[in-house]
Amino acid sequence: MSANLRPRSKCLDHCDASGSWTAAVARDDFSTSFQSTVFAVGIDASLNMLRICKVKRPNARLVCGQLENMPFRAGSFDRATSVRVLQHLPKQGRGVQEMARVLGPDGQIVIHCYNEWSTKACIKQIRMNSRWQPVFDAPFKWLGSETRPFAAWEMKLDTYSSVPEVRRWVRDAGLHVAETRGTGFGFNVWLIDAFGLATWVERRHPALLRRYLDLSLWLERILGRISPFKLLMEKFVIRGELRRSQIARLLATMSLTVTLPMPI
Repeated sequence: MSANLRPRSKCLDHCDASGSWTAAVARDDFSTSFQSTVFAVGIDASLNMLRICKVKRPNARLVCGQLENMPFRAGSFDRATSVRVLQHLPKQGRGVQEMARVLGPDGQIVIHCYNEWSTKACIKQIRMNSRWQPVFDAPFKWLGSETRPFAAWEMKLDTYSSVPEVRRWVRDAGLHVAETRGTGFGFNVWLIDAFGLATWVERRHPALLRRYLDLSLWLERILGRISPFKLLMEKFVIRGELRRSQIARLLATMSLTVTLPMPI
């Protein structure tokens, strides 16, 4: 979605308290996500997960801190990214404001979220509902099925957002919304994977499954840029920019209190 970072750019990547992002770091994904000339920093609220990642990746730059109150000076980074993290924050708008605060001139934020207006969100609501979840799950449980598409939702704090909602947070943080794109079809994973169809088709008709997934990816690239489709896809990506004309207004509305990061 965004252009390549310039050499010696500083990039911040956020994680949620569960440590899911730092697990990716431990799998070496982090080191290949950015050019070798980019100064990249990861932040996670889970100190234990960061310690594990430090063992796996001794050279990784990791900081323990909350996304809603990050221990960085204003204007410290050229880009801040957040991949499926906002949904786990009690104050999502505050998290976006913090991403904007740490940007320097012409900086960018890239936010990747699950969509509240998607089929996945509808299924999630059923699985989180204490009244209806057992009803939908009962047939699969009674049959002893290995696949449980309506199993209880495990995460308690998991609030999806809509495209207009996140766009408003970005603008309220003093940034310009440069790009919005939808990604993924929620019914794909849930329908063909949760019900075991993917395994069955892959075993008997692998070429058919590949053609289906290729077609889905092709459609995603086209429809993800067109309204109203991009508003209804499983996930979406929003890119915000801090233009030089907006810096004075941003500094006037935000606290520039500096705290020191916790070393690990």
